[in-house]
Amino acid sequence: MAIAAFLARRALISVVLLVVLSMATFAIFFAIPVNPGRILFGAGAFVPDAELARANEALGTDRPKHEQYLHSMWDVVRGDFGTSWSGATMNRQG
Repeated sequence: MAIAAFLARRALISVVLLVVLSMATFAIFFAIPVNPGRILFGAGAFVPDAELARANEALGTDRPKHEQYLHSMWDVVRGDFGTSWSGATMNRQG
């Protein structure tokens, strides 16, 4: 019985730690004062506001931060780690 309680406690601690680390990573990513939509077009590129708004909408960065976090965590739970900014998918099968 003691082993089961120990394992359950360790599993709970692991889940809490993963949530805290994911929140910290998310916060650090958004602490960078650069618009993620602008990064797609390259440094110093002139981008019309309408095009930048479309890029931000496609990335989901136009939504509130809590909504972005929950959406990204739901994707991770489903095994969808997204698309890298180079265009390669992150969850290829085979």
